Amino acid sequence: EEIAERQRQDEARKKAAAKEQAEAALKAKKEREEAKERQREEESKKKEEQAKARAAEAKARAEAAAKAQKEQEDARERQRAQDANKKDVEANFFGNRDEEVATANNDKAAGPPKGVPVLSKWRKNSDGSISGIISGSPAYVDGDAISTSPLKGEAISGSVV
Repeated sequence: EEIAERQRQDEARKKAAAKEQAEAALKAKKEREEAKERQREEESKKKEEQAKARAAEAKARAEAAAKAQKEQEDARERQRAQDANKKDVEANFFGNRDEEVATANNDKAAGPPKGVPVLSKWRKNSDGSISGIISGSPAYVDGDAISTSPLKGEAISGSVV
């Protein structure tokens, strides 16, 4: 009977060991599956963050492109305004602008008396002289660029120099 009892105890120990081993294997398998799930979740979260970063970059690029386009449009508008202002400044020595001058009796453009030169597209230089395009002078070809000697006083549109 003692041998039978030992055999029963050995079998009980073997069953307990097998049961512990099976439980340990099951626990290890469960831990591996949980680790894989955590890894999948981390990868999913990382992909989501990357997608958000790409979307933010695309939005920033779109905003930068829109800003650049707006700046170009603003620059073109400023250039058009400057060009329009330049046309307004082009006046002859009598202050007449071709499109603005009209006689009281009719709508014909009036200019300086015949033989009086006109300087258009003029600008005052740092030395006090004036540079521009001359027309109506017997001494120069119409469209020649000239510079005057330094003026005394101010160069004002409409002044006779």
